[in-house]
Amino acid sequence: MLNDRFKDYDDEVRTLVNEFENTILKGQSHFFDTDEIEVIIDFYLETADLDKMETAILYAENLYPGSAEVRLRRSHLYSARNQFDQSLAILSDLERKDPTNTDVAYALGALYSMTDHPEMAIAYFQKAAADGYMLGTVYANIADEYYKLNRYDDAARFYKKAVAAGSDDHHVLLGLLDAYSDMDQPEAAADYFRKMVEREPYSHYAWYCLAEAYYTLGMYEHAIDAFEYAIAIDKTFFDAYMAIADCYEDAGQPLKAVESLRRSLDYAEHKEVVSFAIGSVYLRMNNCEAALPYFKQAEQEIRATALLSTPLLVSDLYASLADCYRAMGEYYLAVQSATTALTSSPDPARVLRFLGSLHEEYGEHEQAELALRGAIEREPEADENWTSYIDYLIRAGRYADALDQALQGAAAADDGPQFAIRFAAIYFRLGQRNSMFHFLLVALQSGSESIDTLLTLCPEMADDPEVGTLLADARQR
Repeated sequence: MLNDRFKDYDDEVRTLVNEFENTILKGQSHFFDTDEIEVIIDFYLETADLDKMETAILYAENLYPGSAEVRLRRSHLYSARNQFDQSLAILSDLERKDPTNTDVAYALGALYSMTDHPEMAIAYFQKAAADGYMLGTVYANIADEYYKLNRYDDAARFYKKAVAAGSDDHHVLLGLLDAYSDMDQPEAAADYFRKMVEREPYSHYAWYCLAEAYYTLGMYEHAIDAFEYAIAIDKTFFDAYMAIADCYEDAGQPLKAVESLRRSLDYAEHKEVVSFAIGSVYLRMNNCEAALPYFKQAEQEIRATALLSTPLLVSDLYASLADCYRAMGEYYLAVQSATTALTSSPDPARVLRFLGSLHEEYGEHEQAELALRGAIEREPEADENWTSYIDYLIRAGRYADALDQALQGAAAADDGPQFAIRFAAIYFRLGQRNSMFHFLLVALQSGSESIDTLLTLCPEMADDPEVGTLLADARQR
């Protein structure tokens, strides 16, 4: 409905905007004072109707050509259109004429934030705070800029100042939660939000943040209780349902996770996300028969809502379908699904590695090699692409080719121990013991995990007396 654009505005704003539009569109005669025209311009800015904002500013410039407030709003329009140089020119001139104008200082802070100059943004937001107006918003902006600078302690301090100044924006609470997370201080987060819910027991985001802190601490029962409090306050709180599912799954209760996901369906904007999540829980339970219908349902929902432009969801969905089909022995369906995932994957090399292992499993070695080499071509600096191909060559008994690829991969990538493991296995198979022992000692420095990888590639090494002694000593360390 047309009037939906006024749903967050009072009758005065609606009347002014309608009168302005009648004046412009229908040629009616009406006079707007500066306060009224500023309200009209601000409405268009807040509702992102930049064409009408331009019209309103032109109208205001004709009536009040010298108005600093109108010029300030012209700078807002330039910023909204990413015309930052024009915006800065106006704001710099306004600042020169009135250095104490906190509205100009705030606009400069916002401009420098948008153009990725956080230190300048902080300086101007600090200046804007001088009049004590809307401190919650100003402090939150300062916190955001500190966060960009990875100064998480300062970010947390200003998020707290924003809360103390009366900000009820959930962005502030989530920002503070993120700052605690980046400082690895879940206990401090839990303490802060526990005190907050005591002061503000009806803040569903405070309960949500407390629950997230408990979740990070592994206190799943406490986290679930806190998420349920958030839902009791706002039953449409979709993210809380999803988070409860994570708690139950991490606590080893996957069926309760599924139950929570089903509860979320009534409030899900995108039901395909929930269907995919339920299927993923079953897949992690190795119950592909239960997972498959949910993945297919997600596929149908994606097609029905024309969401094929969301590549990450589509890629993850088809990769999961491929996992299911592979486990169920449906080779060609697995290949078909993985190939579909490849077309939209943000990580095509991972899908190519999957395809390579799938083709190898079914004896299609030419296709396997093409896929694995394709992964290297996509991301030659990624260790896993090289090691996957090298491992394939070792399994195929092509040790000279494996050695050649290991030499190339070690030069292109940067994980020395991973390549040392491969060199040790290759040289063992080639009978070059001096080289094998050199790389074996390097590989064993990275812990027992390297031993497991080594013996998977070359199980005969465990039967070699000298090698077996080294492996046993390494496991005991």
